[in-house]
Amino acid sequence: MEQENRRAKAHHSSEIDDNFMDSSEESSGTEDISDQPGPSSNIAQSSLEENINAQIELRMGISEKCVFILEAVAESLGHNIDELAINQNTIQRYREDFRKTKATRIKELFKENEPSFLSVHWDSKLLPALNVRDLKSERLPIIVTYKDEEKLLGVPKLENSSGKEQAMAVWNVLKDWGLEDKAQILCSDSTSSNKGRINGAITYLELYADREMTYFPCRHHIHELVLRSVFEYELNEVTSNPDVAFFKKIREKWNNLEKENYMDGYKYLNAICSESEILRNVNYLSNALKNKNLKNDYQELVELCIVFIGRNSDSTIKIRPPGALHHARWMAKAIYSFKIFLFRQQLSFKMSELNGLKNICLFLVTVYVKS
Repeated sequence: MEQENRRAKAHHSSEIDDNFMDSSEESSGTEDISDQPGPSSNIAQSSLEENINAQIELRMGISEKCVFILEAVAESLGHNIDELAINQNTIQRYREDFRKTKATRIKELFKENEPSFLSVHWDSKLLPALNVRDLKSERLPIIVTYKDEEKLLGVPKLENSSGKEQAMAVWNVLKDWGLEDKAQILCSDSTSSNKGRINGAITYLELYADREMTYFPCRHHIHELVLRSVFEYELNEVTSNPDVAFFKKIREKWNNLEKENYMDGYKYLNAICSESEILRNVNYLSNALKNKNLKNDYQELVELCIVFIGRNSDSTIKIRPPGALHHARWMAKAIYSFKIFLFRQQLSFKMSELNGLKNICLFLVTVYVKS
């Protein structure tokens, strides 16, 4: 009976609304959400209500458990729990104080071994919102690297993804850590919002720092531009539309193709490469497949290179069905090119198109994959 009374006391020591608002403020920092519009559709409203209920259940559940644990520990140590302020609001305040202290200590430890210069990396992401009004919010993870180390500095919220907004977020985080003079190298994707001559984030960062910085654009996006340029040059087709009409044919006919009846491109490769060069390519590709971090499109591209060279005589590599084709899946052009060329006898294409595909495949095997 006494235990039940303590539980009732812990449960009613603070109102749910007050606790939930404290939790929401902790999650969203100092953001004011009172003037942000909520979703208007029934589906969005239902999802929002589920999100709110889940937040309440999770946070209140954790707080209640903490109350019970602290009471049990205090009682076992001989304290009178009626004389102690053990409730959910008190726990919440202690948590906030602890996190602030921990964050300060992390910065102090970083300062003790602060590098002389560092690289700054950022890339915006659309993530689930931490407050109760928004379903999604734009966040900007900001990381610095130096020597063999990397450090996450912050993940500020963005009002929009413009270059100026991103630059201001990066600069504020650098100032907060006292690293504005240490940042020498900037690394981001190659979109116009970052590298625009007038309104790009890099332009603004150099303006804030009042000096020039070294720019290392992401290799991922550079390779995407290289592949797109080769594709457009060989096939005379500008790929502004993500769903390339040229690739639709193999998707439509895939189920009717004889999957084991394909033709490799060894004779074309042998015409421009010596046997020793081909062997080096095969060894490189075979070693690449042993890499456990090689996944999804990267792995499939390496496998198709091996099939193209003619080193799949035991059929250990199975050619997968054509997957999604959009700009975000930037290696899809390479993967589709290999598949169309391998099944060229079962598909009807113009000779000029097949020659273009052949040149693309040769470029992929001899140059692109190694990069």
